[in-house]
Amino acid sequence: MLRCPQEVVAKIVASLAPLRLSEDDIEAESHALWPAMVAMKRRDLLYKCARELVTPGESCEILLSFPPFHLYTFSAHSDLVIGSSFYFRELSIDELPGLTSTARLATALAACSVLDMPVNFIAPAFGFQKNFPFADGEELKRRVRFYRIVHLFRQSF
Repeated sequence: MLRCPQEVVAKIVASLAPLRLSEDDIEAESHALWPAMVAMKRRDLLYKCARELVTPGESCEILLSFPPFHLYTFSAHSDLVIGSSFYFRELSIDELPGLTSTARLATALAACSVLDMPVNFIAPAFGFQKNFPFADGEELKRRVRFYRIVHLFRQSF
């Protein structure tokens, strides 16, 4: 199994110190998430290379016809900006098994930061289906306990 390098674990642990989470939990999550983080970094570099291949004003119909390169880079006016280095990233950890723990969310966000992949959107697993009412409001409040983590990374979900 691919393991997170110890120097990366140390940076993740240091960046999460204000949250006072268990270092053992952070290290375990670092190793568990590392293969996905490596894949995410590889995709991020591919997206960056694809954007740099197309210069502003150049015809890009062929590039834009292949997902995932279509409609990912927008200006403030929602126009596609070809050759731009700005784009939105989402950390989708709601696809992982089980509910998202505090340690998993914090470690994933810290790993993105350490790997120079800041995210704009976060999708943790709260245990409910989109567009369906959740039967127990108090239980939902208990599950949505990520505010201090989100605040530390200046994110929203």
